[in-house]
Amino acid sequence: MDGFAALGFPHCIGAVDGCHLRIRIPTGRAAEFMNRHRYCSVLLQGTVDHTGRFIDAEIGWSGKNHDALVFRNSDLFKAMDAGVFVPGNPSVTLCGVGVPALLVADSAYPIRPWLMRPYGRPRNARHRRFNRALSRVRTVVERGLDGWKRDGVACSPGWTFRWKMSITW
Repeated sequence: MDGFAALGFPHCIGAVDGCHLRIRIPTGRAAEFMNRHRYCSVLLQGTVDHTGRFIDAEIGWSGKNHDALVFRNSDLFKAMDAGVFVPGNPSVTLCGVGVPALLVADSAYPIRPWLMRPYGRPRNARHRRFNRALSRVRTVVERGLDGWKRDGVACSPGWTFRWKMSITW
């Protein structure tokens, strides 16, 4: 959490985002994997710490799906909702409000008490500052996913890979 605090986002444990990994066009099944960019892919949803190290990943959903669907069905989402992803479920009180450990994401992700996303239409300077701070923090996950996008992945559709890691806090 201290690493994200130094980046301007206290009590944050990770940044989450998704990307499309290009796959070979599956015979007779292209429509199942065709994404909005008009190529066949599977989705990688990655969550990284402040250094860009992956702390959670989901790989294998069809590129036809939206990031929010993958996220809502992930073990990470369920664990954060249950308050068990971070051992001890630490919280802080800010302005009289209990704040759980936080994740940051872009506007494609659903609003949750533990998920910070940008204001869709910032109405004042405070909203704009928040959006700038959130954008700076989110760059760690974008950099982490860039390597996967650049290097690609050789896999067949129907291959599902769930990568789980044990994190020591």
